[in-house]
Amino acid sequence: MQWHRLCPVEAIPMGGMRGFAAGGRRIVVCRCDDGLFALDDECPHATALLHEGRLRGRVLSCPMHGARFDVRDGRVLRGPATEPLTRWQVRESDGHVDVLLQARESTSGS
Repeated sequence: MQWHRLCPVEAIPMGGMRGFAAGGRRIVVCRCDDGLFALDDECPHATALLHEGRLRGRVLSCPMHGARFDVRDGRVLRGPATEPLTRWQVRESDGHVDVLLQARESTSGS
């Protein structure tokens, strides 16, 4: 596990979100009234980028088929998605957003 510095906190407006590539993953960071939340940026239903969707309160909606997720824990609130999003630990440090990620395992043909 490793912390990755993503951006200044001000780069994500209150009530907004932003997508990032870090540690071999695509991450969406949402900034809500009750804090920052970091989740996988790809919808598990059809791999659409969630940062291109909509954030209303704590509900993140997929731009492709409208699946909805709770940013606090990644759970599905409405299908067609059935799998929750992975949530990552996020912190504000020195005015920046950092996320703690486990690197993807590399696969190699043996």
